[in-house]
Amino acid sequence: MKLNKKTVISLIPKAVLIILLLVIINTQLTESVVTGTFEKGLVFAILALGIFISFRILDIPDLSVDGTFTLGVAVSVMQAFNGDPIKGILLSIVAGAIAGSVTGILITKLNVQPILAGIITMTALYSINLKIMDRPNISLYKKDIYNGSEIFWRLLQACGGRYRAYYCGCSAFLVP
Repeated sequence: MKLNKKTVISLIPKAVLIILLLVIINTQLTESVVTGTFEKGLVFAILALGIFISFRILDIPDLSVDGTFTLGVAVSVMQAFNGDPIKGILLSIVAGAIAGSVTGILITKLNVQPILAGIITMTALYSINLKIMDRPNISLYKKDIYNGSEIFWRLLQACGGRYRAYYCGCSAFLVP
């Protein structure tokens, strides 16, 4: 790349933006912020992958991915709240498959346009999610979720029983 007056002038706003971002990041960057950011990024990457597959690969504008994603989270959280997070993960996969099948049936058997079928399914799933959880928010903060879960029980025994397991979103962690 040849450096001339035009390219140098075009690089100045980019350099100012990078310096400003580095200053902001360095002042507020803690370990919990970094791990929280990566956790949320990985979770939303799955959602973005689902939307990418439906839009680009299958060439169908399917908007039911948003409702299906939250359906899986609602089922998983309710099972974790009741003490069995592993069963919750498996049931969330099954619930997502059923929701996707409903969208597929609307498109193929009832000849509904794909974008309309996705909107119908997404809207219905938001109501179903509220019915599954009985309320809009369920807090799992400091909720003891390893009751009935053999994996967490073994993990706690391996740590000498000094820790308690907690479930937050899509990850479980141990707290002394």
